[in-house]
Amino acid sequence: MRAFFVDRMDCLENNGCELLDLSKNNDGSIKAVTSEDYTINYQDGSVKNKKFVSEYKLVTIDGMLMVHQLVSTKEQ
Repeated sequence: MRAFFVDRMDCLENNGCELLDLSKNNDGSIKAVTSEDYTINYQDGSVKNKKFVSEYKLVTIDGMLMVHQLVSTKEQ
């Protein structure tokens, strides 16, 4: 399970996303926690770098892990 997800995370890490935690929930779904860095361009021309930690609920559909729900996102 972890190897499958980590392989998919490689492309995300190159875009400012890092896998922090991966664990199995009691209902068989998977909890994934990521750290995400974004450069946000505002209409007034200002630019800010922001970092978020997000928790996702993943489920298996047709043998593939899919994001089922964004559980939370918190700015760091």
